[in-house]
This record gives sequence, C-alpha cells and structure tokens, in this order.
Amino acid sequence: NDPCCKTFAEQQVLDALHRHKIDLSDEILVINVGGYIGSSTAAEIEYAKASGKTVRYLEPSVTESVTS
Repeated sequence: NDPCCKTFAEQQVLDALHRHKIDLSDEILVINVGGYIGSSTAAEIEYAKASGKTVRYLEPSVTESVTS
C-alpha cells in the first residue's frame, strides 16, 4: 500500500484542507523547484489569487515571468 497514492475521497479532503489553509493565510509561497508546478498546486495558486492573496514563488515560473 503506497502512502502517496490517494483515493478520490482522500484527495477531495486534502484539497479542502489546503483551500482552508489558504483562507487563513495572508500570502502563499510556492515551492517550485526547477520551475515545476503540478496540477494541484496550480489549482491552489488560482484559488489563492481569486481570494485576493499574494502569491510568491521560490523560483521564477515561466507563467509569472511572461505576465510580470
């Protein structure tokens, strides 16, 4: 049983938990080593931006470089 593999229900709970943590924060810091941003993180970034949160990145991302 691989602990990294989650059921759909477990992933939904984690997504809700992460959104709640974003709601509680003033800003988020994306740890995008090598510029990589996975799909879950990308969704969390969009949620944070839609909630008016500041989003910072450890490393410049291709998307942010183009739009900044």
